[in-house]
Amino acid sequence: MYRVGDVVENIKTNELSYEGYGVVRLENHTIFVENLLPDEIADIVIKKTNSKISYARIIKLIKKSKKRIKDINDPLILSGIAPLAHLPYNEQLKFKENVVKNLVNRNLNFLTIEKIKESPDTWNYRNKIKLICQTVNNKITCANYEKQTNFLVEKTSLDLAQKNIIDFLNIFLEKINNFASLKHNLEEIIIRNSFEENNLILVLKTKNEIDKKHLSLFLNNFQNLVQVYNTYSIKNKLRVKQIIYKKDFVDKINDLNFQINWNSFFQINNKQTSHLYKSLIDQMNFKTSDLVIDAFCGIGTIGLSVAKKVKKVIGFEIVPEAVVNAKNNAKINNIQNAFFIAGNVNKTSEQLKEEIDKLIVDPPREGIDKKFMSTILKLKPKEIGYISCNPHTFVRDAKILIDNEYELNYLKPFDMFPQTYHIELSAHFKRKK
Repeated sequence: MYRVGDVVENIKTNELSYEGYGVVRLENHTIFVENLLPDEIADIVIKKTNSKISYARIIKLIKKSKKRIKDINDPLILSGIAPLAHLPYNEQLKFKENVVKNLVNRNLNFLTIEKIKESPDTWNYRNKIKLICQTVNNKITCANYEKQTNFLVEKTSLDLAQKNIIDFLNIFLEKINNFASLKHNLEEIIIRNSFEENNLILVLKTKNEIDKKHLSLFLNNFQNLVQVYNTYSIKNKLRVKQIIYKKDFVDKINDLNFQINWNSFFQINNKQTSHLYKSLIDQMNFKTSDLVIDAFCGIGTIGLSVAKKVKKVIGFEIVPEAVVNAKNNAKINNIQNAFFIAGNVNKTSEQLKEEIDKLIVDPPREGIDKKFMSTILKLKPKEIGYISCNPHTFVRDAKILIDNEYELNYLKPFDMFPQTYHIELSAHFKRKK
């Protein structure tokens, strides 16, 4: 058994794991090595371990793969922000396609998977980022955690963020140490960009409430910074203080505008989201007589995208603030046949009296929970559109649907997160007659 800090020399890997680690299979033990490609040889150091698996990083790369990109930002890879950045983009797409094919072919025996849709932008695509902050030697620095450790890797680049975020942070991070109320207090920075309007939301998470007087004077100099919030906890209860509110924060998907709160869920990659939604809409063949349920509806992005093609959309969402946004977004876009209900989807959907024609689900990484899957099978929608951000939980859920009179008609991977191992899927199920 290995211990943290052990050095293992001359190790070779032959495959990549789903999370992009180089995999070293030994007798009764597997080592996952950060930033090691197939056929490469390296000396490594163990960072985390138990009786069956270890995580390690390279200390000396002895033999390099021909596929390895030469000029790469090591902190991006170490922090887990861009774990596939050392692979050419076409190789990243092949890797992701193979992950989906292996999972789906092995578990669902579904062979007609569509070609992966490449991202329009491979860098600078993220409309939201989060940085961990700490004060060292009376200076605030921003970082991300090294994967599988509690070590912080200082942030030296923001290559995945949209340019408007980078431009703002380059100035803000230079000036941040001028504010005494942030030193030894600032824990996280979250920043969100409106791709459509180039406006920003800034969230400062702190240990204690900050003095906003001098900070707001400085932040008001940024014309495109339209909202600023301070979040902190008192007796484990989250408090949110508004520092600046100039106007609503609005972004766009295809021809629809969406009002977004500081904590709303909104897809990270604007351009690719347009392709993802179009794929779903094209496959579901909506009719003007359809009643559509949008489960996990959030601020209404998917439901409102299909509303003009159907008779009625009903969205369910457990977060009340998101439902307020969804209702506002229906008004903003002059959509009168979309209705949004706050509450647990299992309980609220029981109130439905009409037969459901089509159901759309875009669940979190955990997939569809057992209770809601049971609800779906009771509702018996004729068709199901499933957007997934986790191929493993998608396969689990698809298996249940297929075992309960549904057939999988269409499956297409989307590269929503270039330079990472994450994959988005668009799938269409139809109930057997």
